[in-house]
Order: sequence, then C-alpha cells, then structure tokens
Amino acid sequence: MRNKEGFTLIELLAVITLIGVLLLLVAPNVLGIFKNAKKNLFQDEVLNIYNTTYSTYVYRSSQGDYTKRFCVGKDTTTNSIELEEKVGLYYDVTVNSFGEILSLKVSDGTFGINISNSNGIKKKSITGDSIQEAFDINCNGGVTPPTPEQLSCIITDSNRTCHLFNFNYNIQNGTL
Repeated sequence: MRNKEGFTLIELLAVITLIGVLLLLVAPNVLGIFKNAKKNLFQDEVLNIYNTTYSTYVYRSSQGDYTKRFCVGKDTTTNSIELEEKVGLYYDVTVNSFGEILSLKVSDGTFGINISNSNGIKKKSITGDSIQEAFDINCNGGVTPPTPEQLSCIITDSNRTCHLFNFNYNIQNGTL
C-alpha cells in the first residue's frame, strides 16, 4: 500500500469552487455595507454644512455681512463657510434674511443632494432617501428664482403681486 500525501486535482477544484460560490454570495452584501456607510457619512457631511451655514450667516450678519449664498464648486468659489477643508466636497447653499436655508446642493463625486423649499429646508428633510447620484456644482450662475409653482404669497397688494424674498411674481400675467 502506498501512503497518500497531498490532495488530488478533483479535491482542489471542489474546494476552489466552494470558496468561489461563498465569495459570490458574500461579496454583494459586504459591498452594500460599504456603500451604506459612505452614504451615511455623506449625510453627516450635509448636516454639517447645514449647521455651519446657519452659524456662519448669523455670525457674519452680526458683523454687517448679509451674504445669502455660499458656494464652493470644482472650479470656483463664491463665498465659503467656515468648514474644515474637505477635498472633493462641493456645496451651493442659499439662505434668507433670517438664516433659514432655502436651497441646499451638496455633492462629493459619489453622492449628491439637491433640496430647495421657499419656506425653508428643515433638518429632518435631509435623509438617506433624498440622497442621489453626484452632480456638478457651479458657482458662476446667479441664484435662480423659484418657479411660479413654488411661490407662496407672503404679501399681496391690490395688483395681485406676490413679494417673496426679493422676487416679485404677478399673478395676473405670470411674470417674475
């Protein structure tokens, strides 16, 4: 009788096949966990920008600077907030005279969030469901006025004109 040392080719192929099947089952779950962790980290960054923008506006307005748009894009910066420098994190935030955030765009190259509300964005609206694919932030353009559908009248006069955050909308002829 001959003493057998080592594995046969069939045994090695069976073990390699079994390991391959296990990796195919486990890999998507592990990659999903990493993607969810990155998404949660991005959501935390957006909340940090939200909080810092409000604080920056309140502080600067107490110093006489009433700038209402804070933007850092890939190529340009309009007015940055006091935020620890994050490479690849871009934002465009617009506030009203009370420091309420009206428009929030943040992108990091993987994820993006774009929320706007003429009545102010609430912190609870920044959720994982509002996070989408990344997009480019451009600081060169001006602040886009809200569409007529987004307008809600704060003051109306006898000419049926809404006055909202420096934008005038005439209800009769639908002009901004």
